Amino acid sequence: MENHFMKRSFLTLPLVIALTTSAAISQSLPPDDHQNVASLQSAADQGNSDAQLKLGIMYFNGQEVPQNEAKAAEWFQKSADQGDENAQKALKALFR
Repeated sequence: MENHFMKRSFLTLPLVIALTTSAAISQSLPPDDHQNVASLQSAADQGNSDAQLKLGIMYFNGQEVPQNEAKAAEWFQKSADQGDENAQKALKALFR
């Protein structure tokens, strides 16, 4: 049982690092540079892979939206399908 926990913890570490780094970068931007959730959602719905990744991160962390790993995975998948490497890494770590 302890091995399973250690393995899962080790495998999710890259996801945690990627998501916290992205969150830190987003927090460091001036407030007027932040996109609100509605405009981000609109861009993501139109196929913007960066917006899709950001929404995935927001849902994963529960940042400005309710935390929802299933929705996070959906947005990561949409971004990954367009070739976004960070979204691909997030998906791999999420489903290990």
